[in-house]
Amino acid sequence: MKVGRGLKISGASLAVLALSAGVSFGPLVRSRAAATAERYGAALEIGSVRPRWNGATLGDVVVTLEDAPSLSIKLHEVVVDGAFGASRTVTAHGGTVRAIGAPEAIASEIAALRERLVRKGVAAQVDGARTELKAVGMQARWERVERSSESVEASGLSVLAVDGGLDVAVERVSGTVGRRAFTAKGIDLGLARVPGGVRARRVTALEGFIDLSVEAEAAAATGDDAPVTPPAAEVAPRDREDEVTRAVALLRARGEATLAILDEKLAPGTVVVVEHSTARVRVRGDIVGIGPGRFELRREDGVPRRLVVEVARTAGEGDGDRLTARLSLPLGEGAAAAPIKVEMHGGPVPLAALGLREGDFGLLETDRASLAADAIVELDDAVHVVRFDGEGHLKGLSLQHDALSDQPLKGIDIGFRGKVEAPLDGTSVRAQKAEIELGALRILGAGDVKRTRGVAGKPDAFLVDVRYEVPLVACQSLLDAAPAGLFPVVAGSTMAGSLALKGHARFDTDQLDKSYDVSWDAAVGCRMVAPRPLVAVERFQKPFKKTIYTPEGSRTEAEFGPGTDGWVSRSRISHFMEVAVITSEDGRFERHGGFDHEAIRNSIRENIRARRFVRGASTISMQLAKNLYLPRDKTLSRKLEEAILTLYLEQVLTKDQMMELYLNVVEFGPMIYGIGPAARHYFRTSPDALTVSQAYYLASILPSPKKQHFGAGGAVSGGWMSHLRRLMRYAHHRGRLTDGELDEGLSEVPVFGSPSPIHEARDDGGVGGEDGVKREPWTDGHGDG
Repeated sequence: MKVGRGLKISGASLAVLALSAGVSFGPLVRSRAAATAERYGAALEIGSVRPRWNGATLGDVVVTLEDAPSLSIKLHEVVVDGAFGASRTVTAHGGTVRAIGAPEAIASEIAALRERLVRKGVAAQVDGARTELKAVGMQARWERVERSSESVEASGLSVLAVDGGLDVAVERVSGTVGRRAFTAKGIDLGLARVPGGVRARRVTALEGFIDLSVEAEAAAATGDDAPVTPPAAEVAPRDREDEVTRAVALLRARGEATLAILDEKLAPGTVVVVEHSTARVRVRGDIVGIGPGRFELRREDGVPRRLVVEVARTAGEGDGDRLTARLSLPLGEGAAAAPIKVEMHGGPVPLAALGLREGDFGLLETDRASLAADAIVELDDAVHVVRFDGEGHLKGLSLQHDALSDQPLKGIDIGFRGKVEAPLDGTSVRAQKAEIELGALRILGAGDVKRTRGVAGKPDAFLVDVRYEVPLVACQSLLDAAPAGLFPVVAGSTMAGSLALKGHARFDTDQLDKSYDVSWDAAVGCRMVAPRPLVAVERFQKPFKKTIYTPEGSRTEAEFGPGTDGWVSRSRISHFMEVAVITSEDGRFERHGGFDHEAIRNSIRENIRARRFVRGASTISMQLAKNLYLPRDKTLSRKLEEAILTLYLEQVLTKDQMMELYLNVVEFGPMIYGIGPAARHYFRTSPDALTVSQAYYLASILPSPKKQHFGAGGAVSGGWMSHLRRLMRYAHHRGRLTDGELDEGLSEVPVFGSPSPIHEARDDGGVGGEDGVKREPWTDGHGDG
């Protein structure tokens, strides 16, 4: 009984003691925590306190910082272990750190806080006990109040204070700052205490993404003062010359700012590494993806100092092919005398692996195309020059571009190498050597182009001295190596022979007539020995279908050829019609082999003089090839096929046969194709009854068949008649019209709907009167060359 009663008394005493300790434990912990926080300029609000073995668990803790009022910290749970030992561990589980305000103001507050912590010691000494600090599973968010579009948010934030520093891990961080949106995952920071503050000794991330293509409206809302490059069409020519210089200055300024941040934040030798980095950039309206690849950012000390950015990409998992791009930006003392370098080495690497998506710049199947390169680009703004030296190869490229073809081009192989130099002001370009490989075709070139600014409203002048060469190549090799879609009409044909080309261009646009020297030596021996059925001329010896165009421009088909209603044999076409066409369209038709080299030279000269396309050089042979086989689309594909088909027609047809075909398929007006329908429509007559003036009128409208030149009474206008008479006199000068035929033609005025022209008295002295002869009055009337 006495023992039992003693136990009861002891138990009651223990219960009283435990109750007393429990009652006093919470206030004691709160008091000690508040005192400790106060030493570091902080105030605590603790929601709950629970005892644990040799420690305590605090719930719903709010921390405010005297030196950093823009920061607010809310912790879900804080666990203190070793509260009564020589060392203790304080671990925060979950919670949010929020910062609101301008980055400069927050940075100033954090600097003041950091100074306090440095004075007190990052690893806190509390009542003689060493405290280890941890934070696990935290969230963090920054936002700029005056710019709602700018914010940064981090999740899965963990912090461990070790060895006088901090290890920080972040599962994910994302945000938008100015015109830059970014995301990073798997961040690992190692922060070390150094004299004067804290520096990062390790900065790595598993994944990173930056988007420099946010919408302009959002950028404007941020007030970001970074310059925006206007569209090319909106940049004045002289401003455009300064774009590179301004870009270099901006690049150096951004580099200096970045280097200052690295100096402040990184310990010596620290490299910022992102294992899988990607970027998205808007370039003149197109959005381009870059990466993923391994990204490195580092400083290199010396004179000058350098900021180095390096991105490397391998072709695939376990693949040894690696493409590395490296930017070396000199900064500080001596930077003005050192060039900015961009180097690219390695490959081949698929374009898709570099981040280029299908649709970027018209690219298709980017996973099948690859890039290899070994090149250096230097921007030497000390002497205001940019230099390129190297080579590269694009293989298996596929793309869709209206200027190239009306269908996708697939399997393009392009190799390039060269050494080129150009001042940043755009006043000249010098190529010591340049070479482009397109499949089996090699194009070599070298030379100089210099520009001087025009004065008194005159356009800029250009002094050109270039040389070029196409080494001997088999014609069939060119056809076989061409990308699919480039030759949709002739693909599948067999060719024999070879071609080679060598030439030069030298001229001064200020003295074009005196200095113009453009010439070439072409050895073209290409022959089509087995044309595909669509191409073979035998199909034109009987009725055949050909694409024509409605007045609205849509395509349809019509039947042509011997035996059809509109077909007219050459023997039933007025001789004047053939003479008129040759005079106005192709004065050397009977003598050239499909291409009039003198006309091409003259066309180049006149287009240079006008600074735009004003004159082509299509021969009747080329126009026939276009009319028989090709659409109207003005593409590179069409021009190349036109050249091949012209060679074929000249190879297999006589000039008379070509003229007969031409006059029967060419367009004379909306839905008026061929000389038969044209003679009936305009003059209610047959082709063999056309007079000199009627024939010359029909030939004169071939360049623009939709445009007519009849006056109110139906007669051809006076201005157009002057043009026709000049053509007639030139034909007479060349011996194509007799004296009598010229006199007859000069006296006629064609009338729409009438088989008989009006005859009017002339006072120009007939054949011996007004000369009006132009040494080369004919041009390519179809204008597109």
